[in-house]
Amino acid sequence: MNLTVNDEVLNPVDNYVLFEKNIQLPEKLSIKTSGKIDGKDTKVDTDGNIVEDMYIQIENISLDDFPLNEIYLHQRINLLTEKGETNTSNYIGFNGTVNLDFVEENVFAQVLTLNN
Repeated sequence: MNLTVNDEVLNPVDNYVLFEKNIQLPEKLSIKTSGKIDGKDTKVDTDGNIVEDMYIQIENISLDDFPLNEIYLHQRINLLTEKGETNTSNYIGFNGTVNLDFVEENVFAQVLTLNN
């Protein structure tokens, strides 16, 4: 699976990518995944249960060392798939785009807004 953030290609090391970037608020980050092949990169058993999958998982987002909470990570990250479907999760298992919009002028207001 290919991964880019604002057109910067990220290459995993030992299946892990750490992305750090100094941003000036307000800012929009666009995370794009591509190259996952249906039927090849997800393996299912005879009952249709996924037993192996290729995916990206966002484990943490921090602004000036202030972390965004679990509610944000699990319930407010939206992936728009190439098929036009929206999936809300920090688990990105489809080709598509996640847009993270940081619209506030300062970090404190931004963290409070996203964590509520």
